[in-house]
Amino acid sequence: MSIRLIPTGMGDKTLRVYVDGQEHFTQTVASTGRTVTVDIPALSHGAHRITATLELVSDGETVTTEPLTHVSIWY
Repeated sequence: MSIRLIPTGMGDKTLRVYVDGQEHFTQTVASTGRTVTVDIPALSHGAHRITATLELVSDGETVTTEPLTHVSIWY
């Protein structure tokens, strides 16, 4: 499965994707509005949670978005 995310905003942003709570993908993105594709390998049978967040540093403080969550069932 592939998911496509479009980070927006000024400066460097860190995109993090988790599968069942374990970090699966991390990428620092400087551009805005460009699609980032993350491939999720086949998972075991059952429900799995995929979560994405975006982090950036502003005035020395790390700001993290609310998580974007997708639950899928693999069979």
